[in-house]
Amino acid sequence: MGRRAVLKLKFKHWQKTRKGLVDKVGKDVMADKEGKLKVKIQAIFTEFDLDGDGGIDENELRQGMAALGVTLNDDEVRKLLTDADADGDGSIQVEEFEAVVREQIELYEDSLKPKAKTCSIL
Repeated sequence: MGRRAVLKLKFKHWQKTRKGLVDKVGKDVMADKEGKLKVKIQAIFTEFDLDGDGGIDENELRQGMAALGVTLNDDEVRKLLTDADADGDGSIQVEEFEAVVREQIELYEDSLKPKAKTCSIL
């Protein structure tokens, strides 16, 4: 299985949030894969982390996504949290959030690339 397929499976529940995250990051910032992008992701994380405890819980994730225009039900929120919570502590830390956002950006950029056409010979 290729890297792209693994990413799609790893964060499959995040697909619904992809456009909201990409719009929030901004296409101009996405081009700078290190400096500006890292700072922007950290700023978005801070907006989501309402109580400032260094982790995004289910309620904060729901509210943060709602602010991006993405409505999630309880099951979707739990799945997003489970997908992103690499250390299994029940919340998303900034490093985990950054990994998810970067992968969503990468998948978004890949979706814009022209698809190779295949030809089948019968």
